[in-house]
Amino acid sequence: MISTAQRWERIVKELQKATQSKFPKTGVMCKDKWNSLNFDVKKLSYYHKGTGNHTYFWDLLFADKERFHLPCQFNKKYYEAIEAFMGF
Repeated sequence: MISTAQRWERIVKELQKATQSKFPKTGVMCKDKWNSLNFDVKKLSYYHKGTGNHTYFWDLLFADKERFHLPCQFNKKYYEAIEAFMGF
């Protein structure tokens, strides 16, 4: 059984292979980015599933995103991919 740190280092090595270059990130940086993305996806998922008549996130104005404490910028393609992967 490998540790979480070893798993993330493996991911970095696979990304280096896939990009055929020196991937300039560490396992810790990748884990932190994943956790940040996952946190934002959960926020958006809860917002979309929340009660009331919410405007679709990608139709909200910047000020409204701030008011609802949502990430001000988030790529819809990434959101859908992570949401599908995580099963939200």
